[in-house]
Amino acid sequence: MTALLLFPSIHYVLRAEKVLQRKGVAGGLVPVPHDVSTECGMAWSMPEEEISTALQALEGAGLRPDAAWTKTEAGWERLNLDRA
Repeated sequence: MTALLLFPSIHYVLRAEKVLQRKGVAGGLVPVPHDVSTECGMAWSMPEEEISTALQALEGAGLRPDAAWTKTEAGWERLNLDRA
């Protein structure tokens, strides 16, 4: 399954991209799907199994996503970042 990390601005998502690439987290930047948010913007898309690694890398860099989503058969489902 696919997971998305959303950030408060493009500046944060670009910083997150650098951190995640340095840590070898699989994925890349994608436009935020309209099913997730009607606002324009970019998100980090990755395989769902990379979420823990990504969150640890971001925490070490002082970054925290605003939201995380996973794609299920029924559509996008928001994750609780406190339990991810």
